[in-house]
Amino acid sequence: MNDPACQFRQETGMSSPVSRHGIPDFGDEDYRLWSELLERRTGITVPSERKTFLQTKIWSRMSELGLSRFSDYWDLVTRQGVDGRLEWAQLVDRLTVHETSFFRHKPSYELVQETLHRAFSSAPDILHYRIWSVSCATGEEAWSLAMVADQCAANYPQKKLYYGVIGTDVSRSAIALAQQGIYDSRHMESIPAKMRSYLQPVGKNLISVIAPLRKRVAFGYFNLLNLEAAATVRYDLIYCHNVLIYFSRETRLKILDNLIRYLKKDGILILGPTDISAWQHPKMVRLPAKRTLSYQLKNDV
Repeated sequence: MNDPACQFRQETGMSSPVSRHGIPDFGDEDYRLWSELLERRTGITVPSERKTFLQTKIWSRMSELGLSRFSDYWDLVTRQGVDGRLEWAQLVDRLTVHETSFFRHKPSYELVQETLHRAFSSAPDILHYRIWSVSCATGEEAWSLAMVADQCAANYPQKKLYYGVIGTDVSRSAIALAQQGIYDSRHMESIPAKMRSYLQPVGKNLISVIAPLRKRVAFGYFNLLNLEAAATVRYDLIYCHNVLIYFSRETRLKILDNLIRYLKKDGILILGPTDISAWQHPKMVRLPAKRTLSYQLKNDV
């Protein structure tokens, strides 16, 4: 058996003595193997200072399965076949961040609104407009974009505006929650008053996206590392907010290069303000919108 990871597991068991907290010790080699696996499969990096985070997340899943050795769980998640793929999906759900909210970062949504008004007002009688919410987590971002689009479209009743939002994420469980469109009523506090009619109370302390808006949004599983596949659909606006910070700079640049291929002519790319610094691309021009990190595909490419 020539696999160095397997050899290491055989020699050490990837299981040091149990720590005083009841969790097996997680050495530097354990961290290296697991963090490299995560980055190789999802592109997400876990820096060494977050080794404890990685250890506890893996251990929490192991505990549910009744496993006490990291090596046993490693064998499970790297196993070929359905069992291995399903367990890997479970682990990714534990390790990926689902922190999100409706209308997170007001300046970026203001830019979306300005962009949509400009597109809708200058459009001919019929317009097809597609928005992509990249790494939408549990859906709040995608629904927020749909609300903005729907309100903008209401200003142009004389036009046939066909617009929609696609939300994608690497977590299948997050996508399942997004599709339900049901949230804790405390989320209403982050939604502008003029947008609150898009949600209605359902049961105790819950709110649900109304049916007409649901027709504007679709969700699906997508791994950003698969962006190199042929871009069969192109978008007028790509909203990739607070996503790149979880990847290495090299991977961020690859993702951005590939996202450009999914933009329509004059398409807009909106990133989180801290997603990447000093990025330039010959096909893109930085937009002057204040407090945002946004770009437009040049119309001569």
